[in-house]
Amino acid sequence: MADKKSVNKPKKDYYQEVTNEILALMEKGKLFWQKDWDAKAGSVLAGAMNGESKRPYHKENALRLALIAGKRAKDGKTDPRFYTFAQAKKLGYTVLPGHHGTWIKQGYLQTKDPVTKEELPLEEQRWKRIYSTVFHASDLAQKYEYVKDADGKNVMEEAKDAYGETITKDGKPVMRPAIKITEPIPEYVPDKSKIHTHEETMELAESMLQNSGAKIFTDQADQAYYAPKKDEIHVPPKEAFEKLESFYATALHELGHWTGHESRLNRPGIAKFDSFGSEQYAAEELRAELASVFLSIDTGLPLNMQNNAAYIQGWSKKLKSDKMEFFKAVNDAYKIKDYVEGLVRNKLKQKTAENADEKEKAAEQPTAEKPEVKEVQEPVKEAETPKPMKLYKYLLDRRPLDVGTVPKEGLDHFDEEDKAAQYGAVYYSRPLSDDEVKQYELRQDPYYESEQFHRITIYQTDESWKFQDFGEAMLEAKVEGKPIDFAKYDKKYVYEVPAFRDGKPLDTNTILEETFAKFNAPDRPAGKTMRSVSKGDILRLNEKHYWVNSVEFQELLILPIRDMQIVKAASSAALEKVEQGQKEAVGEKKFDEYQKRFFKAFYEGAKLGGEGFEPTVADQYEMHLYDHAVDYGLSSIRPCDQKAWEKADMKFLANVAEESRQDANQMQNAVETVQQYSPYVAVSDSNSYAMDLMKEVMKSQSYLDMKEQIRAEQTEEVAVAGKCAAR
Repeated sequence: MADKKSVNKPKKDYYQEVTNEILALMEKGKLFWQKDWDAKAGSVLAGAMNGESKRPYHKENALRLALIAGKRAKDGKTDPRFYTFAQAKKLGYTVLPGHHGTWIKQGYLQTKDPVTKEELPLEEQRWKRIYSTVFHASDLAQKYEYVKDADGKNVMEEAKDAYGETITKDGKPVMRPAIKITEPIPEYVPDKSKIHTHEETMELAESMLQNSGAKIFTDQADQAYYAPKKDEIHVPPKEAFEKLESFYATALHELGHWTGHESRLNRPGIAKFDSFGSEQYAAEELRAELASVFLSIDTGLPLNMQNNAAYIQGWSKKLKSDKMEFFKAVNDAYKIKDYVEGLVRNKLKQKTAENADEKEKAAEQPTAEKPEVKEVQEPVKEAETPKPMKLYKYLLDRRPLDVGTVPKEGLDHFDEEDKAAQYGAVYYSRPLSDDEVKQYELRQDPYYESEQFHRITIYQTDESWKFQDFGEAMLEAKVEGKPIDFAKYDKKYVYEVPAFRDGKPLDTNTILEETFAKFNAPDRPAGKTMRSVSKGDILRLNEKHYWVNSVEFQELLILPIRDMQIVKAASSAALEKVEQGQKEAVGEKKFDEYQKRFFKAFYEGAKLGGEGFEPTVADQYEMHLYDHAVDYGLSSIRPCDQKAWEKADMKFLANVAEESRQDANQMQNAVETVQQYSPYVAVSDSNSYAMDLMKEVMKSQSYLDMKEQIRAEQTEEVAVAGKCAAR
């Protein structure tokens, strides 16, 4: 059984402690995210990382630890590394006597039973909070010694807290022995490939503004603001700023406010704007400033701190009355950061790829370092890819191709080698009408479209995990005891993409990347009815689901558990192993036929529906599979999942029986449809698969109850008719 204790509860109130820490810095006139030595617009804040894992810290940990790292900077160099006591000891480092660490809160996913060490069922896995004390690299040494005076006594100095502030007791400084480091820990060497150059940073900033589609007016002399009611940003022109980065710092600060509009992140300070300087707007200012900090940490974008005494006083008052306000502001600011970074997702992805290439080249060619000379070139606009023409395929079963044997209009080409029909296949640039198909005795290939085109479905949600990377969303959702539930997503848009380009199949990543770009363009489809595709959205490519991350897509497993559809990361290696095992179990030929049927059902099911649409029974079946595949755990790589398929197909048959009020003709039609189209039939070797399922439906209590109800209604109708006739 899983450990019932979900968190290691601290003796102190973490939220109150952190809030008190922030208030103390505010009251000293030192806003904790600003560098004391450079509070001008255009300054940049370095991020903080775990020294052992090299992973960056997030949210309030990132803010607090970044300031501490900045306080400890020497000769203009910042060391961002922090270690727990155990990590330091493991690496052979010692925490210096009298030095204080910083208390942080983190989380981890408990996937194994703490006693048996066995993997826990998904529904029993839990995110657990852990509280740790971390020490900055400057608090550590490999060897040290105490500083002695002429008499051999320890030299004393004022004790400092993690922020470098003097610790006092009863109004007097607390003293500690002075330390001399004789063997420091290894020097921090930054990964230069992850650092954005000045030119790259300015290009990122410009792209954020351009890609946002925001209405930005450079019509001010000495002020900048976002007008919520008009949804407009007003700033001075670039020429009015001493430095270009100061312009971008200002404009991006206002873009942070712009994200709060009701059509975007819908924050109260913007969506329900009352007045500048109000308590509500002061809370909005805090969120915009924190978002600027997160952007600076992530990308090196310039900061623009626009706080004033009135806002600081308002923040202090709010923090004193609500210990959770700071954490709420941090969460909102992180969503702003994610939204803005989503505007330049492709650029961030390109930078990541370039970093990998540079590392690979450096490893292959270890030559002496030379000064790097970069040639700045104008970006080359990529040539547009010709839009592929969609073709419609029809089979020739009755007669070979000849003059007058097929319609001429829209004829594209003929393939006499196609084995799907006796005389080959003919392709058109338009769909033929039912009358034409009947007149010329043609047959439309039921699988061609599903092989030539893919269906993309876009899902979006308003739950707390929107605009977050998958890892961040998992952490937030499960720490709060609320798993990510696919049922909370709404289907926003379905469209078709070609499976081939220049005769070659398009890979999954290309299709997803082009979808992201298409639905982030200013003229994107459905631009007035849905927001742009962002982090936290889910893209469905045929039957597979993908989470939109900052610079990649995370393939997902969606598992029906109780009344939820739990989202979990998929392992490509594990899926390949499952597919290979299933293929060996049923044979390659049956496996291919199963997938052929599966993809056809998904392709057709995705595009069916809409106002005025009257589906056939076959249409209803394909829609049923597309809409409920997640509910039953159906997959294109698991043809052996007999129980899942029987459950899904039986439900369809039961639905037809209920909706038709047990009409014999429609029930027979449903049986024939399932037998003809069910992917499972391809591997079952049963000619009576669908009929056997219908017999089970007819034995069910719900079917028998309806049968009795129909019989009672018919008896009552006969009685009423008899009374009317008697009159």
